[in-house]
Amino acid sequence: VGDSGVGKSSLLNQLIISNKNKGNPIRKNKDDENYYFDNQIKKTIGVDFKRTTISLEKSDIKVCLDFFDTSGDLNYLDITKSYFYNVQAFLLVYDVNSMESFLNCKYWLDHINNLNPKYQNNDLIKILIGCKCDSNILKGDSNRRAVPMRKAKKFAKQNGFVLFYETSAKDNINFKELFEEICLELISNY
Repeated sequence: VGDSGVGKSSLLNQLIISNKNKGNPIRKNKDDENYYFDNQIKKTIGVDFKRTTISLEKSDIKVCLDFFDTSGDLNYLDITKSYFYNVQAFLLVYDVNSMESFLNCKYWLDHINNLNPKYQNNDLIKILIGCKCDSNILKGDSNRRAVPMRKAKKFAKQNGFVLFYETSAKDNINFKELFEEICLELISNY
């Protein structure tokens, strides 16, 4: 969940494609025949369902994950809210280059908590993800970054998130680690 345009679909599309490519992430060289990051992903209307299986490194454990990629557009909220019931985890996504998308995380968190009382008791695995953390940001280009990492970490801690990651589906930053950690959390909780 999260605002429209923060990178939810790109993150999930990259996971699906990476798994189809035997775990190999995107190629950074656009001339490489295996380069497959899509900068033109269409806006999600309502909900898009995605399923993939992740093989955990250093074990023979495989975890099947089902994702409901929900629209961040509030016009579709009545449609998407039915997909939030009885989930085991949710990914709350914001764009590290947009303070507005980060500030709206509180709205999305309250929305999820109000849908089911068990979610308020930390019976739900909550993961906070800052997307679009492309390599120029990590190299110190603070002109683009709008959300300081320390502020996001504080929000995650104060609100019971079990994981916090900053990622880039485009540049494969913390991408594989994020989804392996999600799988480990699911295994340990269910």
